[in-house]
Amino acid sequence: MTTFTYKIEDMHCENCAEKIKNALENQSGVEDLQIELAHKTIMVSGEISPDSVSASLEEIGFYPKQVES
Repeated sequence: MTTFTYKIEDMHCENCAEKIKNALENQSGVEDLQIELAHKTIMVSGEISPDSVSASLEEIGFYPKQVES
C-alpha cells in the first residue's frame, strides 16, 4: 500500500472537502482518505496511482499538487 499527500489550494470549505471525498472514497484502489481542510491537504492510501488521483480531482475542478509524504 502506498500513501500520497496532495496540497489542494482551491479547497476552501466543507463543500469542497465533501466533493473530494465523494470523488475518491469509492474509487477502486483507495483504501484510506484523510482530508485536512485547515491545511488544504489530503492523504490517499491504497493501491492507486498518483496520476489516477490527480485525474479524478481535476475532473471535479480541483488542481492538486503532490507533496512529499
